[in-house]
Amino acid sequence: MRKGWPRPRPGRPFGPWLLLAEALLLVSLVAGVVGALSLPEPVRREAAGRLTLPAGGLAPGQEVLAAALRRNLLESALPAWLLGLSLAGFPLVWAIVLWRGFQVGFAAAFLWGWAGSGRRAALLTLLPHNLVALPALALLAAALARLSARIFVSLWRGRPQPRGPLLADGLAALGATLLLVGASYVEAYLTPRLLTWTLELLG
Repeated sequence: MRKGWPRPRPGRPFGPWLLLAEALLLVSLVAGVVGALSLPEPVRREAAGRLTLPAGGLAPGQEVLAAALRRNLLESALPAWLLGLSLAGFPLVWAIVLWRGFQVGFAAAFLWGWAGSGRRAALLTLLPHNLVALPALALLAAALARLSARIFVSLWRGRPQPRGPLLADGLAALGATLLLVGASYVEAYLTPRLLTWTLELLG
């Protein structure tokens, strides 16, 4: 009889990996906030002088979607996948989480200090889509780091890993990638509308 397709079985608990990803994300967010608050005053004034909060809100559309997809897929998901399918992925995939968390924390702290009375509207330019993107990125990193660790252990021991756990990690990573695509659409179409409605209510 022909063997059926392997069933996705996570094997060892997935929780510790996800907990590590979330901890690194939290640490990087805090580091980003500290980095923004530690900027020298001349640098802060120069950067603040180049920022403007649009009076009518952000315009949703293809340009915002293209930028969001580039950031979430080409700059985050694709490197994570490449690292996860290699021996270097286990330690290095976490760098993507750390860098993305630092960026968001830095931007949030800087906007909070810059926007003054428009702080709520300023944070709305970051909040909605990152509520989806950051957990998705943590899940992606956890799944691919565990996948990379399984590949390393398999080569180290000289025998193949069961296909079920490998498939489970791959499906978790695929689901996280789809969530990053969804976050891109939230950034392109929902975030600008929320910002517009907020500015109308406050204005």
